[in-house]
Amino acid sequence: MEHQLRDVIIVPYDFSEAAENAANHAAKICEKLNFKLFLYHVINRDTRSAFQDTIDLKGTVISGLGDLAQSIAVEHKIRIEVDAEEGSIFERIAEKAYETGARIMFMGTHGKKGFQHVMGSNALKVITGVPVPTVVFQKRQFTGFQKVLFPVNTFSEVRQKVFMAANLAHLLGSTIYLLRENTEIPEDAARINVITKQITDTFRRGGVRYVDDTAEERGDSAHIVIEYAVEHNMDIILIMTEASISSSFITIAPWVEKIMMNKAMIPVMCINQHELGKAFYDL
Repeated sequence: MEHQLRDVIIVPYDFSEAAENAANHAAKICEKLNFKLFLYHVINRDTRSAFQDTIDLKGTVISGLGDLAQSIAVEHKIRIEVDAEEGSIFERIAEKAYETGARIMFMGTHGKKGFQHVMGSNALKVITGVPVPTVVFQKRQFTGFQKVLFPVNTFSEVRQKVFMAANLAHLLGSTIYLLRENTEIPEDAARINVITKQITDTFRRGGVRYVDDTAEERGDSAHIVIEYAVEHNMDIILIMTEASISSSFITIAPWVEKIMMNKAMIPVMCINQHELGKAFYDL
């Protein structure tokens, strides 16, 4: 089924602080780009446990979503729609993203607080199921998309990540910070150089502002990316979620989870690799 894109940001909402943070920041972007905000809750056993004394569960959830929509509407002049349905968060969220034609998803993730446990591998499972990029928020206040960190690893980057970075630059005035993986393996270093040149050539042709940098350290790639993001005050980190690729130091799924749940709580944009994007940087 083809995903018909509309100017919509979807926010899965589980009544946690992180989800509210995601919703508030989605509202800011919706207002800037004239998008509609879609707040969505999946009713499951966690919902029933949290609202165990409620007779009209769906009505109560819809009412809660409506209260949030009203509070957002006080500060932002945007269109807002809410909905709640029974099912699995791993299936319903993806289906609703298709149905609404959302261009992007903003999602809060957290530790053990928040009754639907959207964290770590659960969050990644939700993200990889949706047809659009997802911005993952924790509790940290979002400062915007001004400084976007774009890690360049030894696995091949793909079309969607470069395309998204260029879109952020054009729509939101972002500067893209390329961070090359530092490796002592000559073949990997050569590949990273080729990949980076292709990226920077694309950015120059598109008028995208960028900074080209190389990590000072070697080893734990996720730790290095996060430390760089903290040191240079990055607003957001841009990563791929493809589970079948790896580099000299990482397998991608644990790496993605570590970046998503970073202790600095820096928001992370996750992009799924799709068929049309593969082999953009084949050597």
